[in-house]
Amino acid sequence: MSYKSNNGIENRVYKRICDKYDEFQQHHKRCINTCIALLILVPLVFVALMIGLETKLEFMVLWIVSILAIIAVIIYIEYRDYWYKQMLELDENEEDEEIDKEEEE
Repeated sequence: MSYKSNNGIENRVYKRICDKYDEFQQHHKRCINTCIALLILVPLVFVALMIGLETKLEFMVLWIVSILAIIAVIIYIEYRDYWYKQMLELDENEEDEEIDKEEEE
């Protein structure tokens, strides 16, 4: 009797994790693209500020800190994707095939 109730709980937990993963997948590419755009724009902004202002060292430090922060966000997003795939036992090749099918349609 308790096995059936545990199985029901496991199914609900698995479904909840699948729903969270689907929600995460919707925002995954946009977040990565935004971070990459920031990696390009932030250095340009800081170079412009370093040329125009006298406090070059402070802007260089802020530049490096901002790049490290953006990289940390990218690593976190990719690790979260990896964690979901491990939790749901998804095969990376299956995921790539699904993406290819969606792009063809």
